[in-house]
Amino acid sequence: YKTEITGEFSITSTDGSTITQNDSVYTITQAGEYTVTGLLSEGQIVVNADDNAEITIVLNCTSITCSNGSPIYIKNADNVKIKSEENTYNCIVDARAEADDNSDNSSSDNAAIYAACDLKLVGKGALSVTGNYNNGIQSKDDISIKNVTIKVNAVNNAIKGNDEVAIESGEIIAISRKGDGIKTSNSSLSTKGKQKGNVIISGGNIDIYAACDGIDAAYGVDVSGDGNL
Repeated sequence: YKTEITGEFSITSTDGSTITQNDSVYTITQAGEYTVTGLLSEGQIVVNADDNAEITIVLNCTSITCSNGSPIYIKNADNVKIKSEENTYNCIVDARAEADDNSDNSSSDNAAIYAACDLKLVGKGALSVTGNYNNGIQSKDDISIKNVTIKVNAVNNAIKGNDEVAIESGEIIAISRKGDGIKTSNSSLSTKGKQKGNVIISGGNIDIYAACDGIDAAYGVDVSGDGNL
């Protein structure tokens, strides 16, 4: 992968949906697919759409760094898919100073990629995530990973899904300097009776380096199929 990203930053929509720009903060407010490319050395992508909005963010050779918030902050939507385009390298850096207490709460803006809804990480490209503030990748709901090559290096938890983390395939390196590698925190039942709090690994190659637990599941861990941990 080519790891040097220098091109002009842009976000484009396949269906012509508009993106609101306020200085270096780009806000997505409508359902659809958006392609992100180029270098954003100080800025943020925010998703603030309807409760039923399904959004895909395609990372196509992009680098985003933010020193005053989550570089990708998904405030509201039904679900968001972040796709790393095939044969591309993409880099997300949370450059904020380390949080005072490295708290494991689900407050917003707590990770380099933070989602208040279900988050899917897919694609056949590569994604590097650095969480200098607290967590690396975090969702208040579920996180699922398929195909993509991901390296997460975080001061606290590398990958945290409140309700579930499911890895189907891909190459994942999860590094936690002071917390857990992969974590869930909610062990309640859903309204449909589904048990929350599971970490499910059914495929992929996963390497975890953690100061605390490699996997810390609120309910259970299932490693099966072709998963290599």
